[in-house]
Amino acid sequence: MDPELNRKITEALRLACRPDDTPIIHLEERGTGRVGGSVVSTKFVRMTPSARQDAIWEQLDAALSPPERSRITFIAAETREEHEALAELGSDS
Repeated sequence: MDPELNRKITEALRLACRPDDTPIIHLEERGTGRVGGSVVSTKFVRMTPSARQDAIWEQLDAALSPPERSRITFIAAETREEHEALAELGSDS
């Protein structure tokens, strides 16, 4: 993965999660030069899924150029409880 793009995305996601100082951010390359991942934050607890995406994309739009933004496939926004429940489901399979 492009280290500079990774840094920009990570920083934008950290800003989107404020005031949570300890979000869990996971990014990975998906296909040729495309990036996807997830961000886990306590900030998302009282937010709808669309409000979570709005918060993320507000920061990504400010931090990235249009070509950089077009490389993002999807970033899931989860609460810690959702993340743990999904991990538990995954361990059952």
